[in-house]
Amino acid sequence: ERMPHVPRMEKFALQKYRTALIGCSRIGGFIDNEIPPSEQIAYPLPYSHAACYEACERTDLVACSDLRQDIMAEFGRRYRIPEQRQYADFRELIDREKPDILSAATQPEERAEIIIYAVENGVKAIWAEKPMSFSLEEADTMVRVCRDEGVQLAINCSRRWNPLFNEAKSMID
Repeated sequence: ERMPHVPRMEKFALQKYRTALIGCSRIGGFIDNEIPPSEQIAYPLPYSHAACYEACERTDLVACSDLRQDIMAEFGRRYRIPEQRQYADFRELIDREKPDILSAATQPEERAEIIIYAVENGVKAIWAEKPMSFSLEEADTMVRVCRDEGVQLAINCSRRWNPLFNEAKSMID
């Protein structure tokens, strides 16, 4: 019998987050295809942004953006993103889809503009690739804007749990 002071677990259902990705090529969605099964112990999957979202039960990858239609179409097929949720303009994706979490897996030259726009338009968490930006001034601006708005910003954190990187850190320590 349930104790009266213990709340039912359904009241604590974990929130599911809407995610979107800008930059649909290698690290955005396809790098996992490059790692042969024999190396997956050293490089545990998933590795790409999209594959991580796919593997996480608390995220739904709902949209993508890329300037290259052919790459975005292949990404859409692989991650089941319908054509109407594939955007050439990242601003349109953010405005229409309202993601909770946004991945920016683009070239660094565009990244500051993308992240600042995302923060200004309601995105609450951003996972960006490295290098963080094209300049230190842009990096400082991105950090300040995120901090001022309470947006979580993570830069290339996927390797943090990789056994090889942990071993290298231990050796350095």
